[in-house]
Amino acid sequence: MSNGNSSAYRAAQSIDAISGWRTQARQVQAWHPEPALPPPEPQPGEEPVFGYLSLNAKGFGHLRHQAAAGRQDPYLPAGLVRDMGLREGDYVDALATRSDRGPVVTIVWRVNGHGVYDLRLRPNFEDLTAIHPEHQITLGYRPDAITGRVLDLIAPIGRGQRGLIVAPPQAGKTTVLEHIAQAVVVDPDLELLVCLVGER
Repeated sequence: MSNGNSSAYRAAQSIDAISGWRTQARQVQAWHPEPALPPPEPQPGEEPVFGYLSLNAKGFGHLRHQAAAGRQDPYLPAGLVRDMGLREGDYVDALATRSDRGPVVTIVWRVNGHGVYDLRLRPNFEDLTAIHPEHQITLGYRPDAITGRVLDLIAPIGRGQRGLIVAPPQAGKTTVLEHIAQAVVVDPDLELLVCLVGER
């Protein structure tokens, strides 16, 4: 990217910050993520940084790459966090400059894979209205996926739905989870995340 594009990016970010990230009237509209702009060209002394945002009680934050905090985790000033509407757990792509205490973020150009505009208008999850799933996940995705086909018939699963499998020990709960996971990974629109708790 040329330096001209980089300068335009910085100017656009400054203008949006000054204007309060667009007018308050847009808050009545539904928020939709915008595509991210191309990454700005790093200036001398700048470097690309990324990570999950961990906020402090005082308002500033750090970008974490691992569960444990590190001294070289990029620092985000409280003003930048507040003006952009960043939240705990956001995955942030940014540019940072070096200081005696480590990298300091100066420009945020992508958040959670999307553009950075109107982030303050994002609704809070706890304020959203619960709705019934509209898109079913097809578990019986092939002729020999008998377990998935049975689930499709008696206990269909939709996108955004939470479920709980309750059964005695050795009844096949893990096998059912495996079949569900196999059906999820073949769908290009879905991403599979597995968290093991209490496993030895």
